[in-house]
Amino acid sequence: RRQREGEGPVNVDGPARLLRELVAIASPSGDEGAAADFAAARLAAAGLEVERLGHTVLARLVRGRGPRVLLNSHLD
Repeated sequence: RRQREGEGPVNVDGPARLLRELVAIASPSGDEGAAADFAAARLAAAGLEVERLGHTVLARLVRGRGPRVLLNSHLD
């Protein structure tokens, strides 16, 4: 049987779909509002605390004490 997209030990279909949706949003430098709205809505729907500072989206997953991870990316 031939393996289809999204099958196997890691399902990449969800992240790939999310990426396709995000890159379809026009977000030139200085005008990232629509992409920030999209990111903020998706992060909030996933249960993260979301805060907007202009076009910057801050998201926190609060799970008590322990190691922290910081991810940084651009929306333009």
